[in-house]
Amino acid sequence: MKEYIQIRKVKAEPMTRGEYKQYIQWKTKLFLDENDKGHLVHYEDGSHRWMTDEEFEESFLEWDGSMDYLHRIIVGHAQRFKSRR
Repeated sequence: MKEYIQIRKVKAEPMTRGEYKQYIQWKTKLFLDENDKGHLVHYEDGSHRWMTDEEFEESFLEWDGSMDYLHRIIVGHAQRFKSRR
């Protein structure tokens, strides 16, 4: 099986699980803690998803817009990826 690295640009904003429930107008009772802290992530294709802070921090790094910073992120990911082999 081959291994892959995913890099994509997203926009995100802090939002609790309860706030996300209101955002998507979810009428069903939520059996999870609505006070869970997380982020609403907006993808470039127009889709969105809510994830816990832990998931978000594991999946994304804040980007300052510079190509030098992006290069360091890619090299860092590649080194971590290579060390897992």
